[in-house]
Amino acid sequence: MKINFPAKILAGRAVPLPAHAGPVAAKLAKFKADDVVRVTIETEPKTRTLAQNARYWKLIVPAFSEWTGYEEFPESAERLGLAPKDSAHEVLKAMFVGEREATLPDGTVVKIRPSTAKLTVAEFADLQERAERFLNSQGIYLPDAEEAA
Repeated sequence: MKINFPAKILAGRAVPLPAHAGPVAAKLAKFKADDVVRVTIETEPKTRTLAQNARYWKLIVPAFSEWTGYEEFPESAERLGLAPKDSAHEVLKAMFVGEREATLPDGTVVKIRPSTAKLTVAEFADLQERAERFLNSQGIYLPDAEEAA
């Protein structure tokens, strides 16, 4: 059996990202106590994966667009120069992507949200997990990654 999951290194230990902890624990429980296993740890690619990006734009953004009602208020999006999907994307960023500080040449510090295209795999996974948990709390459930493929 092979287990592959995203994790963070905390205090010298590989800890599965929250949405993966339960399934990982269930899979690990299937091993016997004296089984010898091979462990490989490698860093994630620098930015989000194509599969993450596809799921985000195919499922999460449209679900948020529907939840926010942006398709019913196109004039709001148009005034901001955004298409409805871009409006939902901006709402997602505002809700789930942390602000970062940037210092301008004159010393002024401004807060910005990074482009989701620049998020790491782990950061993008966190955005998706938090967005899906929020949608679930609103009664909106998306298919598992395997079902959506």
